[in-house]
Amino acid sequence: MGYEVIEKIRVQCDTLDNQLHQHQIPDVDFIKIDAQGHELAVLQGARKSLAKAIGLEVEVEFLQVYQNQPLFADIDQVVRGAGFDLFDLEKSYFKRKAQGYYGVRKGQVIYGIALYFVSPERLFERGSLTEGKVMNTVLAYAAYSYFDAAEVVIRLGREHRILSEHSARELEAILRRFRHRFRVPNFKGRQRVHRAFAKITRAFGGEGVNFSDMGVGNF
Repeated sequence: MGYEVIEKIRVQCDTLDNQLHQHQIPDVDFIKIDAQGHELAVLQGARKSLAKAIGLEVEVEFLQVYQNQPLFADIDQVVRGAGFDLFDLEKSYFKRKAQGYYGVRKGQVIYGIALYFVSPERLFERGSLTEGKVMNTVLAYAAYSYFDAAEVVIRLGREHRILSEHSARELEAILRRFRHRFRVPNFKGRQRVHRAFAKITRAFGGEGVNFSDMGVGNF
């Protein structure tokens, strides 16, 4: 798909679980993986880390960009099996060169960024959940603007007596600041304006990889 191998180099690798163990990092909250087609291998070597994490951002492909690489379905099966839900998917499209102009077509979806979280409800099914983990979950949700999920975590944290009232109120204050920071007026015709800008963006894309989405998260 537009690439040519000019050299192969062998490198020694290790699993994420083993590296975290060697560096005495017993717990992780969020994992981000971009390994140029080797994401599945990284995930398979991070099963202990996934069991403790509450969020994951990983590059995925829908067509083979790299030889014999796993695709989105393979990644999705492993991540869902570890207890995560897909929250968002940034998609990039490949537009083939054509003789004529046929409008603002996106092309074929080729790769993207998948955002996963442990759902608020499933989070509290985990054993030995600490107040720190609950607080970090709220902040991770807020960082991607999933304020609805963050509020559910705070409520469940109170109900399960994991969050102290002081911590819950601090988190609620943080969410209020986040909401004011990212708020856009909900004016009449807002969706039409959004679609118009999206079409204009795609119209400037030529052949090759044409980015259509604008990142992951509830923005």
